[in-house]
Amino acid sequence: MQNNKTLAALLACMALFVLFSGCILDNFGQGGKNLTQGQNNQSTGPAIVGPQPPMPGEKPVDVSNYRPDNENRRKIVEVLQTYSYEDESSFSGVNSLLNMSPEAADDAIWLLQKDNVYSRWTALYMLSNMGPGAQGGQRQKIVDALKPMLISDVASFRAMAGKTLLSMGEKDGFEGEISVLGDNQRMMLSEPMELKCQYANAALARFSGQDFGFSCDLQGVDEAAKKKWEEWWQQNKNRLAWDGQKRQFVGG
Repeated sequence: MQNNKTLAALLACMALFVLFSGCILDNFGQGGKNLTQGQNNQSTGPAIVGPQPPMPGEKPVDVSNYRPDNENRRKIVEVLQTYSYEDESSFSGVNSLLNMSPEAADDAIWLLQKDNVYSRWTALYMLSNMGPGAQGGQRQKIVDALKPMLISDVASFRAMAGKTLLSMGEKDGFEGEISVLGDNQRMMLSEPMELKCQYANAALARFSGQDFGFSCDLQGVDEAAKKKWEEWWQQNKNRLAWDGQKRQFVGG
């Protein structure tokens, strides 16, 4: 009898564990914190991503193996340690890293090479500030680091890298933005909230001077205007040239 009671208790605990695990997966999705749901179950909350749901108290970035070897990298690690799943405003600490000049590009690239989405997001944020003013070898380092991000499986990274490359006069950035036009979810950690398709369209219009009347919201994307952007790129990518005074591509 005692064994039967013990077995029944064990089975009950297992059932509760499965139910609790299911709730975590439903609430956190692919490794983020709880997302606020809008109409049609579209996410309007923090676009925090990762490989698995965070455990209670887990930090977004484990810096134990980062081993910073200069002052810039020590400062970067200090900021990463302040990030918290429980407080999205903690990610605004990235702003304290924006005073680093393009000469610190190696340190941002060091961070971009880490296998953590929040580290890479931070690095892309830093490089977006460094890129437009970078010269010579530092400029080329940034370009070389950003171009592989145009095929990242994280759409926000493609959008961020694409916009930075466009601001540097690198037309390959158009591909990054166009690839995001069909994604009507929130840009990672954007505040105020901006959808990826909105971010991409704004960058495309700013650096091309074109306007195809594209719009998108949580309910959908203007597929006809999206196709016009795709066609424009295919027709004009070989003749676009950077106008340094306008800080815009011309010839398209």
